[in-house]
Amino acid sequence: MLVISRKNEESICFPGTGIEVRILRPGPSKVRVGIKAPPEIPVLRGELELNGGVGDAEVAGIKSVMIVDDNWNEMKLLAGYLRLKKLEVQTAESGAVAMEQLLSGATPDVVLLDMMMPEYDGAWTINQLRSSPVTEKLKVFAVSGCDPDELNVPIGPSGVDGWYPKPLNPEKLANDLQRQAFLVTT
Repeated sequence: MLVISRKNEESICFPGTGIEVRILRPGPSKVRVGIKAPPEIPVLRGELELNGGVGDAEVAGIKSVMIVDDNWNEMKLLAGYLRLKKLEVQTAESGAVAMEQLLSGATPDVVLLDMMMPEYDGAWTINQLRSSPVTEKLKVFAVSGCDPDELNVPIGPSGVDGWYPKPLNPEKLANDLQRQAFLVTT
């Protein structure tokens, strides 16, 4: 392993690969790093590779997921991981875009919904989903840095089917989807 020191906004490039790693915000316990890579090169967090990684195991019973998130980087990383798990992934950058796609015929098995978006947030989106006969029974899992109580979004038939705190552990999410995505919510 090459160990190199970098200051804020300095980068490391891998010639001929199209990969660049940039230090965005150093901190006392974490460093925020930006990674630019060609779309055909998957970028994963190290702990996913170390813990058995993505392998060939697909999430049983789940074939497609819609990720609704206004943070393009988070959405791209999660979408890439789930695609490596052999899932079809659709994305939407807001609740309004997700509703448009869903009402136009998109039929994911599960929706992963960011609850904190600047426009058409998760609470608005879940209300729209549950009030439409086309989407009212769709499995929806919230992804948020907040508690459900803070956002006044119920867990159950009139709200979301489950809640995943950020920072999201994608391996746990994939395992949980395998176990519970099609359980009937009572």
